[in-house]
Amino acid sequence: MQNAAQALIGVSTRNHEANYHILSGDLGVSTLAELTHFDWPDKGVAAAGLVNWIAQDGTNTDHSSPEYQHATQAARILVQALDNTTTDKNGYGDTLPSSFQNFYSDFHKNSAFSSGLANIANTYLDDFAEDAPGDHQTRIGVDGSLSINDPDRQHFLALVGADPNALKALSIKAGEYEAGLLQDAQTGKRDPSTVLSHVANLNGELAAAPANVEKIDNYLKYQHDSKAYSDTLYYVGVGKAVVQFGGGLIPGGNGAPGLLIGQLVDAFTHHEIKAPTLNEAAAYQPPDSQGAGHLPAAYDYLNAALATGKITPDQLPAQLVDNSGAKPHLVGLDHFNDPSVATSLEDLTRKLGGQAATDYIQNYDTQSWIAYQRSQGSTGAAILQGEK
Repeated sequence: MQNAAQALIGVSTRNHEANYHILSGDLGVSTLAELTHFDWPDKGVAAAGLVNWIAQDGTNTDHSSPEYQHATQAARILVQALDNTTTDKNGYGDTLPSSFQNFYSDFHKNSAFSSGLANIANTYLDDFAEDAPGDHQTRIGVDGSLSINDPDRQHFLALVGADPNALKALSIKAGEYEAGLLQDAQTGKRDPSTVLSHVANLNGELAAAPANVEKIDNYLKYQHDSKAYSDTLYYVGVGKAVVQFGGGLIPGGNGAPGLLIGQLVDAFTHHEIKAPTLNEAAAYQPPDSQGAGHLPAAYDYLNAALATGKITPDQLPAQLVDNSGAKPHLVGLDHFNDPSVATSLEDLTRKLGGQAATDYIQNYDTQSWIAYQRSQGSTGAAILQGEK
């Protein structure tokens, strides 16, 4: 019976327009809740088709097209529905779990929905990275883009994190996105201050997501493997490096840019993507204080300058240059774990990049720290209840 239902759902969820009308209808949220709650033999792969189309249609560059508008409206409905932390009581006076808590629990058993949300976040990375709306309301803006408030971002990324492989896959795609922004800032295609805020916001949100997941899991008494979640910033760095300097993520593969979220999740599941060494993991830890963002900012700035030819390898000390891959680039961030070596890289970046580099390093540190603090929940209970 389960397999038959799974096959039927797989066929019925391939129609994007029908999926849109289901999600936007009066029973859309309850239908989604029923689908995520069912014990699917395929972990929700077929049922997740109800939301997977959003990521595809949301990439349409014509924001006046029905495809894009339906996808973005559905994304807004989904973001707000999943974030519902309102609780109720049963006839005995017991507090019932909120919709957000139910979805979180269901995504643990049907991990395909976490991959589906990772796909949607990847499509709307610009909207997750921009500053949150001043009126704190998630909505569709006048330009047709999605505007997402801070609690909705926090909860959406926690639901992605119900599957650690989905969160790591999203982190790689975020790194690709950030690499493009950083290079565009170097070449004058995008405003450097906008690039700075986007990269800082996104890194702060992704750095906080593993801690939020751990707090929720501990509160719900779920088994939690901290190691499986601890390296989101490392994988952001991997995404940047593959885009800027080439090299394959998977042995025999073509690197990250050609891989979709689902392919990356499969690669993580089968241990085909290299895990960080202890030194690499230490280099990419979330900031423990303001000031910790200076080194990664300098490192990213200098690598983007190398990738675009604004700085040439012969301007750098030979021991800082790695000639493997398609282009020369900086040695790994872990080579700068020593504070004195880190300071020397920061000074070198300021010297070669001038005032623009100095401003980037300082302002990234401030903005990424603020984003990280803003995105963290205090306790698992507080996150589940929609409190700070």
